[in-house]
Amino acid sequence: MQIVMVPLDLILPPRLPMREEMDPQAFRELVADVRVRGLLQPLVVSPEGDRYRLAAGFRRWRACRKAGHLEVPCVVRSLSELELKTTMVVENLHR
Repeated sequence: MQIVMVPLDLILPPRLPMREEMDPQAFRELVADVRVRGLLQPLVVSPEGDRYRLAAGFRRWRACRKAGHLEVPCVVRSLSELELKTTMVVENLHR
């Protein structure tokens, strides 16, 4: 597995976000942690043209944006639409 730094402005949100609602306090805590320690677990993205589609790490992606990060560590995998959705579901089930 190779981890690469990807500019946040090149990462597209998932087409169907799994988490529309987030606990505001927990999200503030995540943003504060990302500001202090950075992103400890990389996002999973899939190439889409000259950008990347987010497959796993929606809350972390939003927290990095809120914390003012310009780029984030990512695992880049070429995923079909079905694999993107499956990855999102599996990540949410593990949480």
